[in-house]
Amino acid sequence: MGKRNNKYLNKIYNRPLPITLTSQRYNVSLPELYPHNPVSWIWYLVRYLQVNIFYKVPELTNDPLPVVYDGQIFKVTDAESITSLWRQGFFGKGVLSRSEPTWYQRTLTRLNLDESGKSGNDWQWKTLQRLDIPRVGVEEETGVITAEELKEMESLDAKLVELRKADINLTKRLRDEDDELSMKTESYYLWSFYSCNPWRRSFEICLEQDTSCGIGPHLIFIVDYAVYHYFRSNGWCVRSGVKFGTDFLLYKRGPPFIHAEYCILVMTKDTNYDWFEIAAKARVIGSVKKTFVLCYVDYPTQEQFDEILGQPELDHGLLFTQLLEQYRISEVVYKRWNPSRTRD
Repeated sequence: MGKRNNKYLNKIYNRPLPITLTSQRYNVSLPELYPHNPVSWIWYLVRYLQVNIFYKVPELTNDPLPVVYDGQIFKVTDAESITSLWRQGFFGKGVLSRSEPTWYQRTLTRLNLDESGKSGNDWQWKTLQRLDIPRVGVEEETGVITAEELKEMESLDAKLVELRKADINLTKRLRDEDDELSMKTESYYLWSFYSCNPWRRSFEICLEQDTSCGIGPHLIFIVDYAVYHYFRSNGWCVRSGVKFGTDFLLYKRGPPFIHAEYCILVMTKDTNYDWFEIAAKARVIGSVKKTFVLCYVDYPTQEQFDEILGQPELDHGLLFTQLLEQYRISEVVYKRWNPSRTRD
């Protein structure tokens, strides 16, 4: 990846979370503090008093996101919100895209409806034409085609380009069908930043999908969220690992920058994986040059779980925070032993 591409990516993906801080909105920031320099302490104190007392910055609230709960999934349909969620934390996934929701722009390019004038088909045609020039020259030298046939081929190519452009209806509007899908764990993680919008009901909705055996500390949603929150808190970009047969993928920064380094498989004392399944997953993960991590979750007892949930004076945020403190997470790196590579 070149330096120019790195600068472009750093400019686009410059925020780790889809929230706007007060300092960013009002261009207010505190200077750097150097402990060994007394002047920096004075300037820092003056600036702190200006921001918090003399010229107090108004409180900032983030705008809510248009979230739709449809078919046991959380969906965002607004184009601006989709871009914001992906570029500020890599949340969600496009329905018709592999990662970043680019289906709309790719379809515009494919149908020659891009207003920028850069058509993907024209670009491909010009590339093929450049590759075909040496071959035509060789055939002409060997007498396979004559000069008249070459002129006729050029005229046919020009007519073909005109026909392609004439068949395009530029007034036709293309409907964007690439919605943003979010995992249940992502939905509740985002709820803490958008407490005034429909994310607030995500806790109840996620529990409703997973209470066939009663509410308890072993619920899949709570266990998965504990692992998701744990790795997010440690600075990892957490994505779904379903394409590798695991629960999560860990990126050091995000999919546009580098490939995932770890595949996480969540396990509890109730998990019934056998060693054949573990070995099969390790074989798949090893073939794509990733590290297989078994994440063991030790959850509290049913009595501790009921005691925490039985506090009506606490809201769902504080209640769930106390509940997560009772979960213990430990990681074990699983590596497949290849005897042909380790023999003497």
